[in-house]
Amino acid sequence: MDPLSAVYLGVLLVSVLLLIAALVFGLFGAGDLSHDVGPAHDAESAHDSPAGHVETDGPSWLSTRVILGAAAGFGAFGLGAQAVGLTGWVSVPVAVGGFLIMAVVVRQVVLVPMWRQQSNSLLSRAQYLGSRGHVTLGIRSGETGLVRFLDPNGTPVTDFAVAADGGELPAGTAVLVVDVTAEHVVVDPDPLNPKGK
Repeated sequence: MDPLSAVYLGVLLVSVLLLIAALVFGLFGAGDLSHDVGPAHDAESAHDSPAGHVETDGPSWLSTRVILGAAAGFGAFGLGAQAVGLTGWVSVPVAVGGFLIMAVVVRQVVLVPMWRQQSNSLLSRAQYLGSRGHVTLGIRSGETGLVRFLDPNGTPVTDFAVAADGGELPAGTAVLVVDVTAEHVVVDPDPLNPKGK
């Protein structure tokens, strides 16, 4: 086996093993898609997006899984090029093409659909912005409590909440949802219902 074939084979084997480990065990933060996501995947910025929607551009091109999949493509296409008779450095452009093709396939065909499924929960939470409800379990200063409100479809929602100003909101206080995160909603006293009834 010539040195270039050994490089192709080594890159293929190592990248496939690391990709399997990353997918199964979550190595390098790859077990959670949110670690592979660009800055647009942020529930706290939902109120800055048009109509309260979170931007959905998908996982980063530099995520661990995209790079490992692309490296596997490099090794596989390089070995394939040599198998059909391209020898020496002539096989390198084919291997580089395989790298680019697999980067696109892994990101667009595998990771983007998975990412969209995961981000749907944040998108639906963004719809809570502007909802009105009441505190059901008092919110202490700097801590979470519970609020109950109706979502845009009229479905009752009970969720953890914090006060926007970090203060206290006793049970029964009428509130307005002003922000959302993955863990809770952020509320202010409802200016249209100051007495909370």
